[in-house]
Amino acid sequence: MNPFYKSLLAAAFSAAALHSAEKPEDWQNEAVFRINKEPAAAAMKFYPTAEAALKRGYSSYEMSLNGPWKFMFCPNPSRVPAEFYGENFDDSPWGDIEVPSNWEMSGHGTALYSNIKYPFEKNPPRVMDEPPARYTNHPAENRNPVGLYRRSFEVPREWGNGKVFIKFDGVASAFRIWLNGKEVGYSQDSRTPAVFDLSKYLRFGRNTVALQVYKYSDGSYFEDQDFWRLAGIFRDVALYWTPEILVRDVFLKPALANEYRDGKLDAEIVVENPTDMPRGFKLKGMLYDGGKLLSVAESAKSVDSKKFMICRWEFPPVERVRQWSAEIPNLYDFLLEFETASGVKMYAPFKVGFRSVERKNGQILVNGQPVLFKGVNRHEHDPKLAQAIDRETARRDILEMKKYNINAIRTSHYPNRTDFYDLCDELGMYVIDEANIELHGLDGMGEKAPFKSKDTWGAAIWDRINNMVERDKNHASVVVWSLCNESLDNKYFAEAAEKIRRRDPSRMLHFDRDHGQKYVDMYSTMYASPADIKKHLDEQKKKPEADRKPAIICEYAHAMGNSGGCLSDYWELARKEPMFQGGFIWDWKDQGIYKNAEPVVKVSDSANPERDIAVFSDTVSKNVMENASAVAFPGLFNSPAKAFTVVAEIAPRGFLPRAEYDEGGAKNAERAPWTRSEEIIVRQPGAFELKFFDARKIVSFAVFNGREWETIEAKADLLGKSAQIAAAVGNGKMKIFIDGTEAASKKVPEMEFLSSAPFTIAEYDKESHERFAGAVKKFRAVDAALEENFLFALPDGARELSKIDFADFEQKPAKGKYFAFGGDFGDFPTDYSFCLNGIVQPDWRPSPQAWEVKKLYQNIHARADGFADKKLRVKIFNENFFSSLENVSASWSLTRDGREIESGGFDLPAIPPQTERAAVIDLSDCDFSERGEYALRLGFKTRKDAPNAVKAGEEIAWEQFPLEGSYARTEVSDAGEMKVSSDDEKLRVAGEDFKAVFDRRTGWLESYEFDSQTLIEGPMKLSLRRPATNNEMGAKLSKELAVWRTAEDRMTLLKFRSNHMSGNGKSLLKIDAEYSIPARGSKARFSYEVRPDGSILVSASVSPAAGLPPLQKVGMQFRVPAELDEREWFGEGPYETYSDRREGAWEAVFKAKISEAFFPYIEPQESSNASGARYAKISGDDADAALLIEAAGPKNFEFSAYPCLPEDIEQASHHHQIPKRDFNVISVSAASAGVGGKNSWSKSGLPEKPHTVESGKTYEFSFLIKGLED
Repeated sequence: MNPFYKSLLAAAFSAAALHSAEKPEDWQNEAVFRINKEPAAAAMKFYPTAEAALKRGYSSYEMSLNGPWKFMFCPNPSRVPAEFYGENFDDSPWGDIEVPSNWEMSGHGTALYSNIKYPFEKNPPRVMDEPPARYTNHPAENRNPVGLYRRSFEVPREWGNGKVFIKFDGVASAFRIWLNGKEVGYSQDSRTPAVFDLSKYLRFGRNTVALQVYKYSDGSYFEDQDFWRLAGIFRDVALYWTPEILVRDVFLKPALANEYRDGKLDAEIVVENPTDMPRGFKLKGMLYDGGKLLSVAESAKSVDSKKFMICRWEFPPVERVRQWSAEIPNLYDFLLEFETASGVKMYAPFKVGFRSVERKNGQILVNGQPVLFKGVNRHEHDPKLAQAIDRETARRDILEMKKYNINAIRTSHYPNRTDFYDLCDELGMYVIDEANIELHGLDGMGEKAPFKSKDTWGAAIWDRINNMVERDKNHASVVVWSLCNESLDNKYFAEAAEKIRRRDPSRMLHFDRDHGQKYVDMYSTMYASPADIKKHLDEQKKKPEADRKPAIICEYAHAMGNSGGCLSDYWELARKEPMFQGGFIWDWKDQGIYKNAEPVVKVSDSANPERDIAVFSDTVSKNVMENASAVAFPGLFNSPAKAFTVVAEIAPRGFLPRAEYDEGGAKNAERAPWTRSEEIIVRQPGAFELKFFDARKIVSFAVFNGREWETIEAKADLLGKSAQIAAAVGNGKMKIFIDGTEAASKKVPEMEFLSSAPFTIAEYDKESHERFAGAVKKFRAVDAALEENFLFALPDGARELSKIDFADFEQKPAKGKYFAFGGDFGDFPTDYSFCLNGIVQPDWRPSPQAWEVKKLYQNIHARADGFADKKLRVKIFNENFFSSLENVSASWSLTRDGREIESGGFDLPAIPPQTERAAVIDLSDCDFSERGEYALRLGFKTRKDAPNAVKAGEEIAWEQFPLEGSYARTEVSDAGEMKVSSDDEKLRVAGEDFKAVFDRRTGWLESYEFDSQTLIEGPMKLSLRRPATNNEMGAKLSKELAVWRTAEDRMTLLKFRSNHMSGNGKSLLKIDAEYSIPARGSKARFSYEVRPDGSILVSASVSPAAGLPPLQKVGMQFRVPAELDEREWFGEGPYETYSDRREGAWEAVFKAKISEAFFPYIEPQESSNASGARYAKISGDDADAALLIEAAGPKNFEFSAYPCLPEDIEQASHHHQIPKRDFNVISVSAASAGVGGKNSWSKSGLPEKPHTVESGKTYEFSFLIKGLED
C-alpha cells in the first residue's frame, strides 16, 4: 500500500485510541482533533447513471440534511442537559435553527469581531480561563457557548446494503456527534469536511442525529483569522450511500507535455474494502471533450479484507490540448465508473483542466508563461448569511471580481466551501488555497509558543494542511498551496512542505512567514513596500537562475475605507521587473453584517431654536444619550463674547428609550463600561474645551486667548458618578465648579470669543473608537461668568447662548439596515472597523478604489505615439498571456473642455498575447477650430461573452490622451457699477445681479447672492484639515495633527484693507486680508477682486511654518444652501480621486448629486474629492441660480462637497447616522493629501511625497467664483 494512504488510515483511527484514555475535555486538548473521522479525500459525488453524473445536480445516493434542526443554545458547557442526545430526549421545548447558518445570526450569543486578539483568555490549549473584565465571555456563565442540534431522518430502503456516511462541510469550532444515542465521533478543523461512518448505528425508519458544537476549543487557537468569531453548522450537511466496498479517493493528475502543446493525464483511484472478505470490483475512467469520448482506462481487481487498493492509469496523450488558464478556462469531463462484484454501478464526474505550474528562472510559470497575479484576498462573507454563504453568493463574488480585471484569489485564511473551487475552475481564477491555520495571537510568545515548544501540536497542524490538499487536489484553479497565514515559522510547516511536494509536485508552495524562502517558492512578505520588493529582486538577481524565487505578495494595498493610494507604485514595478508577478489586495469585501438602524434621537435648544443638533447614538446602548455624542450648529460665538459659562450635567446612564428597537438577527450583548484617559465633555474648536483626564480624576478647562491656550485643572473623583460640571471665563478669571462648589480658579487676561465653528458634546474619539462613558443630560451656555445657579437663574444683562435638556428628546424608529462592524454588538475584544477592508462593500457596491484596481489590473494598454494631421497614432499592448484581442472592440470619444463632441470606432488588430501593435485613429472629420482643451478617450469592450465569464459589452480597459489646446476659462468684466458700503463689522458690495458681504472682524467672505439666490451662506475661510481616513486614524495622527486641527478657527486677522475703484462705467473692489496662524509663525494672505458681473477672484498665499507636521490640505471651505444639491465639474472622475489614486479616473465633465458623490464608507471619513478640476458648478433643481468655481491660476484645484459638517463625519460611527443638514459644505483646495494604503495601522501606510502637504513651503492658488443663471 502507498505509504501516504497508510498514514491516512492511521490518522482515522489513532485519535480513537486516544479517546479510550480521554481526558475530561477533548475540546481543550491539542492532541485530540479527530475521533472516528474518515480520512481526508477528494471531493466527489456518485450518481446511479452516467447521464445523471454528467448533468450533476441531484443524486439518489445522497440526502441533504440542510434545513430546520432543533436547537438549544447553552451559554457554557456546564449548561448542557444530560443525555440531550438520547433517543427519548424531549426536544419539543427547543426552537428551530436553519442549517447551514451561524447561530449568532439567529440571535444566539454574540457576534464578535477580532483581528488578532483571542476572544478568550490566552492559555493554550485552554479556552475556559478567566479573561479580562471587559471581555464578552468574562462572566463564567458566558465563558464558552455551546449549540445543541438534533434532527431526525429516514434513509431510503434501497440504502440497506452498503454504508452510509454523514458529511459536515463546515462546523465551528469543534463538535461531537451522536446517532440514536450512540456516540459516533469528534471533529475539529471548521473549514474542511468532517465525515463519519454511521453504518453500525443506523437503522431503518426514524434515526436521530445530535451534535454538541463548541464555539471555542483548542482548535480556535488555529483559527485566529481576522474575521467574525461565529459558530454553528455553517456549511452543508448531507448523508450519502456507498456499496460495502467503496471508492475512497480519486487523484487526477493532468499535465502538459511536448512544449506545453499536448495534454497528459494520470489517475490514481483508491478503493477500500472494509468488509471481512475479499471483494472484486471494476473501474473505468472516461475522458470527454464536449461530449466526445477521447480515451478510456479500465481495471478489474480484487481487494483483500480490511485493505486499500490503488489503481493507477496513464491515459493516451491529448494532442493539441485546450489548456486551462484563468483567461481561457477550458475544461474536459472525466467520468469514473465503479462496479461492484454484486453488480452495483455508480458514476462520479470530475472536471479536468490541463495546465502546468512550475518555478523557472525566478518566475512562476503557468503553461510556460510568467502570468501576473492580479489578485485579491477573499473571506467568505455575506451581510445576511455571515459565513454561511451559498453557492450563488460565491459565484457572484467571482463574477463581480471579473468586472475589475481580477484573475486570482487567495482563500484567506482557510479552505472555502467545496463548490467554490468548481466555480473557479469553470469561470477562470488562479487560486492560492490556504490551510485553516492562523496562530497570529501567539506571536508574542516567541519560542514559548506551544507549537514551537511542544510536539503535541504538530499532528493538528499537518491534519489541517492535509485536509485541504486532499479535498482540493483535483482543481485546475488551485495553483498554489498555502501552508497557513501569519504564524511563527516552525519545523511543522517545513515538514508539511516536504510531504506536500512528495504528494503533489504539480503546484507551488506559499507561506508568508518563511521569510528566507527555505521551503516555499516565492517571496511573499505581506505589506512589503515597492522598495522592499525591489530589494528582494536585486538580491535574487545575484543568485543562479535556478535558485531565484519571484515576489508574489500575498497581502498588499490594505483597502480599508478611503484607501488604495499606493496601487500604481506596485504595478509600475510589476510591469518593469519580470520576477515581481503581482499580488493579492487585502481584501475583496467589507465584512459588515446587516443590523437594523437604531431609533433617531432629536433634541432642541430652547435658547436658540434655530440651532440644529445632531445626536450620534451608540449602536449598542439602548438608553438614549448613553455613550452618545452631539454636534450643534451654529456654535456659541457667532457674535463676540467677552465672557461665558458652560455647564454640563453628567450621569453614568442615559434615559430610558421611548421607541421600540430590535437589532435584527444578531443581538447586542451587555457591554462592560470603560474608562478613558481623556473625555471631551464639550468643545468648540478654536474657542474652548471642557474635558476629563485620568479616569475622571481631573477636570480640565481650556480657552484660546487669541495667542495661546489658557488652561485650568481641578481634581475630581467622578468615575461612575453623576455630577454638575461648570466652567467660566471672564472678568480676568477662569474657574471650574463641581456640583456648585468652586474647585479651581486662575487669573487670565481679558479676551474675546468669536467663532462660527459648531460645538460638540460628549465627543466620540473615532481614532480609538472610544465613547463618552455615560451621558450628558443637560447643557447650558451663558455669555457671562457665572458663580452660582448654573442651570437656573440668568443674571441681569446676561444672554443665554444655549440651553439643551436632553431629557426632552424625541425618538423615532429608524427605517432600513446598516452594516455593523466590530463592537456594534457590544462584543469585546474587538478591532472595530478593521474588518472593513474591501474594495467592494458587503452588498458588492464598489468603493472608489475598485475603479483604480480595474484600471491597474487591465490587460490592454495603449500609449500615444504622436498626433498630427488629425490622426493619433497609438501602440496597443495585449498583456494577456493566452488570449488574443479578437473578441475585443475598440472605440474613441473626442472631448472639448470635457464634453464629448465626436465618437466612433476603430479597427483593432487581433493582437496576440504579450504583443504590441500599432493603430491609427483618424479624426479628420472632427472640428478642432473652437478654442478649448481636446482629449481622446479609447475604450475596449468584449464583443461577446468571454470564456472566462466576462460579459459581452463590458469595458475591460481604457486610456485617455490629451491632444491639444487648453481649457477656455470664463471671461470677466469690470464694466458696470457697484455699490460699496461699510461699517465696523461688515463690508457690503452689490451689483445689478449680486450681493456680497465681507466680515471686517474676520476678513472672510461671509455671504454671496446672485439673482436673489443665496449661493454662499457661511464664511469662506481657510481650511487646513479634513475628516480623517482610516489610514490616518490607524497611524494615530490626531496628536500630530492637533496643531492644525483648530488653527483655522484661531487665526488672527492682522490687516484688512479695501479699495473701491470706479469711473468711466467700470468698477472694481479689491480687498486684502493678512493673518497669523497660531502654528509657530505660520501666516496667510487672501485677496479678493469683486467685479460688477458678480465675479469674485480669490487669491491666496498660505505659508505653514517649517518644522511642523504635514497638513491634510490647504484650501478654502464654505457652506451653500441645501437646495444647491448637485455638483458638476470638469476634472477627474466620475469617482472620487486623490493625488495618489487617480489612475482609475479620466478627465471629462461629470455631474452628480452631492449626497451621492459623497461615498457611503461604512465608517464615515473623508470622501468626495475630485482632483484636477478646471471648474465646479454647484446647482440644484430648486435653486434659482448656480455657483461657478473656476481655476484662475496656472494650476487646477481639488474640490469636494460634503452633505453635512466635517464634524458630523467625525462623530458618526456609521454612514446612516450622518444627519441631513440644511446646507452643504464645499471645499476648494490648492493641495490635498493622498490617501495612502500600503497599510492602515502605521505611518508607513500614509501617502508619501509628492502626495503629502508639507509644511515649510508656501501654497499659492486662485480661483473665481461667480453666480450663474440656472
